[in-house]
Amino acid sequence: SLPHLRLTLPDASMESHRKLGEAMGSHFAEGTRLRLQEWSELQEQWLPALKTSAGRGLYEGFLKVHTEAYPEYTEELRGLAIGAKVP
Repeated sequence: SLPHLRLTLPDASMESHRKLGEAMGSHFAEGTRLRLQEWSELQEQWLPALKTSAGRGLYEGFLKVHTEAYPEYTEELRGLAIGAKVP
């Protein structure tokens, strides 16, 4: 059987999107951390690129565009990272 998560959120505010992400991140923390550790492209290419000014600039531009286009989704992802205790 697949794992399940049952939540009741009172509204669709940015705070509730973050709280949803935190709950999901906490519930699926072990799998999330394992997936990120085993993701070779992330570990070997993307994270090292973030340590360069060019890579950081690309990332910040990407994040800005997507936060403006999908603010609720990016807030959920922030919450997921907080809940799973990953950067």
